[in-house]
Amino acid sequence: MKLKNYHFIINNFWILLKMNINNLIEVYVLLNKKSWMKSVKDVETILFQKSNHIHSLSYCHQDILNKKQTLLNFNYFSTTTTCFMLRYLMTFQRQELKRMFKNGPIKILRVLKMN
Repeated sequence: MKLKNYHFIINNFWILLKMNINNLIEVYVLLNKKSWMKSVKDVETILFQKSNHIHSLSYCHQDILNKKQTLLNFNYFSTTTTCFMLRYLMTFQRQELKRMFKNGPIKILRVLKMN
């Protein structure tokens, strides 16, 4: 059986995967809405686990116009997940951010989606 939409599936696979990971993180964050720190352990498990499931959740990218500039790309994240990730990174990964951005300003890429 030949798939007509094979290229569409391959090209959009990572987008769907990132959206599913966003949904999973968002659920943990919303379950612990009163104290975001309680969701850290669960989210770290999602982000850093070694398992049979391979995901490509990379939120650090090079700027297209300036290859020396790194960006935090939250395009596939909801507002809830983006806020959580910024809190998490600034609280628990600050040294890594300093190294990644060479102690310079942290630039964030986020496209707001209109409903």
